[in-house]
Amino acid sequence: MLLTQALLYILIVSMATYDEKSRKIGPTPFGSNNPVPGTLASLVALIRSSEARSRADLVRLTGLSRSSITERVDSLISVGFITESGVTESTGGRRAAALSISGELGLVLAADFGATHCRWAIARLTGEIFFEEELEIDISQGADVVLNWIVQKFIAQLKQLHLNVSDVKGIGLGVPGPVEFATGRVISPPIMPGWHDVSIPKILFNHFKFAVVVVDNDVNMMAIGEYVNSWSKETSNFLMIKHSTGIGAGIIVGGRILHGELGAAGDLGHVAIESEVDYQCACGNTNCIEAVAGGLAIAKKLQDLGLDVKSARDVADAALEGNVKVTALLREAGRHLGSVLSTLVNILNPGAIVISGSIAASGDALFAGIREIVYSRSTSLATRDLKIVPSALGARSGVVGAVHAVLDELFSEPSIFSALEERSA
Repeated sequence: MLLTQALLYILIVSMATYDEKSRKIGPTPFGSNNPVPGTLASLVALIRSSEARSRADLVRLTGLSRSSITERVDSLISVGFITESGVTESTGGRRAAALSISGELGLVLAADFGATHCRWAIARLTGEIFFEEELEIDISQGADVVLNWIVQKFIAQLKQLHLNVSDVKGIGLGVPGPVEFATGRVISPPIMPGWHDVSIPKILFNHFKFAVVVVDNDVNMMAIGEYVNSWSKETSNFLMIKHSTGIGAGIIVGGRILHGELGAAGDLGHVAIESEVDYQCACGNTNCIEAVAGGLAIAKKLQDLGLDVKSARDVADAALEGNVKVTALLREAGRHLGSVLSTLVNILNPGAIVISGSIAASGDALFAGIREIVYSRSTSLATRDLKIVPSALGARSGVVGAVHAVLDELFSEPSIFSALEERSA
């Protein structure tokens, strides 16, 4: 059977390329929303999404013969990726054994860092998060301090739950700065002093020897979480905007997160806009959208008006209290952001734009400004079905996305085949 699998894999690779940057298998040359049809990874994807609940479902959805599906499913069961227990609902005939992702195979650790906080979690390979917590941590303390802090949190909580470090199969981290996705290195992050060129996977490997580590920009992780949770069945083209201390975007095209050549896609905060006054940005340029309409920029403008606000959260709190000065500035910020988003809408034609972050939680003024400009400056076809809405997951989207980013890696074709090789050895 393993020889057959090896020959199958060689055939698959001859028709496909492995994109290290997106960490997925896709047909040559452009990649795909899903793994190559008929591969072990594609079967796992169908089971993960609940599209397939039985072997008969897999036969129907893939067009493969029952014997081929049986061989593949048995291989996946043999390495513990899926389990077969219970029965599916009757459709008039004999009820079939139900397939599901094995929740006993291992654990996923996830952390979503902001400028001043971290939400972290522990999940099963089914995607179920069974521990989650948000704590304050200043990311400007540097990589050594912050990464040691989260490692100790992970290890202490595993011990408290009577779980083993060796059970950890993957770790997902989102950070508020540019990430070279293929290596997990943070590159010249404006609000993360002491993090430049730090290899986060290398540091984490010192503590979790056999875990897959996926590191990405925090907004990309948020986009994955929000998309998996709410939008994957409605659209394959999606924008996630984080409007907090800074501004960033996660872009999903064809059902896949868009990293660009090196991982810098979606750095919306440093798009320049027109402004009557020059605003200095942390990146060294002037009039970046983040410097004009980010949470910290709004807070500084309100300080000039005599209000005691210091952070993006303070801005949101003041808006929810009904302060008219705050409302006016938020609507203006929404218009500035809308001018940038209207360009993205015309280029990418997303089905939805989801806005999250501290400023997005400030009420309707921001959204009114965004919608005003996007719907007036984008083409009618691009906006015909476009939805611009707040996040359904809120502060949880990043950590949920980090879990699923790891699962995508763990259940990729190379990872599955590697597990089969290890079992054979």
